[in-house]
Order: sequence, then C-alpha cells, then structure tokens
Amino acid sequence: MIPRLRKECRALTLTLVAAAILVGSVGVSVSFGASPAQLAVTGKPRAVKNAYGGLAVIAGITATCPDEGMVCTGTATISGPGAKKAAMLGSGSVLVSPGISQYVTVTLGKRGLKSLAYRGKVKVSILVSLTGPDGGAVTASNGGTIKQLKRKHG
Repeated sequence: MIPRLRKECRALTLTLVAAAILVGSVGVSVSFGASPAQLAVTGKPRAVKNAYGGLAVIAGITATCPDEGMVCTGTATISGPGAKKAAMLGSGSVLVSPGISQYVTVTLGKRGLKSLAYRGKVKVSILVSLTGPDGGAVTASNGGTIKQLKRKHG
C-alpha cells in the first residue's frame, strides 16, 4: 500500500512541476481573485528637496496597492529635453505596501540636475509602471514643467 502511495505522490509532484514550468514559459501568472494595482494622475509634477540633500520630483501620480498581502513594485522614469532627442533625467523603483496609497517620487539624476540648473525650468514627462498582486502591470503618464527651487537667504 505505501509504495503505491509514494508512486502516486511522485507522479502528482511531477505533474505539478510540469504545470509550473508550462505556466512560467508562457508567461501566465496564476492568481485567485487578486485585485490589480491602481495609478491615478492627481496633479502636476513638482520639484522638492529630498532627505539626502538632492532634488526629487513628485510625479503627480498616486499609486495604490490592494490589501492582498503582496507588495506592489514598479518603475518610474522622467524624461526631458536633450541636445538632439529626449533624455532620461532620472529613474527609480516604486514600492507600495499592501493597503497603502502614496505619491510617486523620483530622484533626479546627474543629467536632470545639470539640465535644471542650466535652464532654470524643464518640461518633463513622467512614466510610471506598477505591477500588483494579480501580476498585471498598469501604467500612467504625466507631464509638466518643474522649476528650480528658490534658495533661502539666511
């Protein structure tokens, strides 16, 4: 009785492994009623000082992750004018805890800081992509002009 049961368990395990490989190769994610992540455009982008002394851009996009126990992950990129074509001024990852809504912020890179310092204001476009617990990716874009921060006299 026990050897027969072991043989059936081994066959079942091999079937499950084969199904997992098939699902992984096709690119289908298995989810059981999971809610998708949400992105909403809530305003215009604006430059702010971040905690490390650099400049960040609040994208004007709110990311919401459903309360399903998994963290929503994604990316955000800022592009603006370059010498001949659009240049990437900054990028970063987006992590949203389950059940939380938060603004998407992206730190400006070296090219973005130089461009903003030279011009004083830069017209940017922001693209945010977020993957939720259901495995589906949602995207949102926003655009506007960010201005260099005024220096405080002290």
